[in-house]
Amino acid sequence: PHVPKCIAVKDIAQQPFIVMEYVQGTNLLKTLDEAPLSPERVAQIGAKVAAALVDVHRQNVLHLDIKPSNIMLRDSGEAAFIDFGLSRHLLLPDLLEEEFRVPMGTGPYISPEQVLRNRTDPRSDIFSLGVLLYHFATKVRPWGIPKFNRALRARLWRDPVPPRKLNPDVPPYLQEIILRCLEPNPERRYPTAAQLLFDLQHPDEVRLTERAQRMERSGFITTMKRRFRSAAKDIEQP
Repeated sequence: PHVPKCIAVKDIAQQPFIVMEYVQGTNLLKTLDEAPLSPERVAQIGAKVAAALVDVHRQNVLHLDIKPSNIMLRDSGEAAFIDFGLSRHLLLPDLLEEEFRVPMGTGPYISPEQVLRNRTDPRSDIFSLGVLLYHFATKVRPWGIPKFNRALRARLWRDPVPPRKLNPDVPPYLQEIILRCLEPNPERRYPTAAQLLFDLQHPDEVRLTERAQRMERSGFITTMKRRFRSAAKDIEQP
């Protein structure tokens, strides 16, 4: 239920076409106008999207363009992803990576790894979902709408304003979840979408760290250390 069904395909030898299911439901883009949403609704929507990520990741597929306009909420309740134009299958050659030498994704939602042209990590989708949750909780995008590569790269070292500073109604558990999703280092994010799904469905069991109480961005020294590390990673890129 988390992807549109493929009804028919015709190859290029005659008239190429793809017939896909028309997904009955609501595009999540419309929900942005209602932000900030209640914490319960943010967690509910996040859980639906995380469940969809669990499904596609188990099939070795990374979406790599998670954003509200690419998510449908079916009338039956499940989240369905649309527009797999930037996605990749981990067991197949990545033709986009071979063809392009620029970051591929949507500016506000693209992960730090994608900025560095790494399209191999499922946690990139978790980062993008974290951006979505942040926006729903605060009505603000954590890094705005970057239009140039320099602004896009800021997420490699600059953490966002903590959600609770922008919206005091955000509970500690939800800030913990959101900021963990948005860690610049993927090793510090949720390892899998399944673990993120569990926390969204069981707020009382979320293990709170300093992220939950954070009210300010990281200081200058921490930010500069991240910046130097990201510069080193950039040099390592082919």
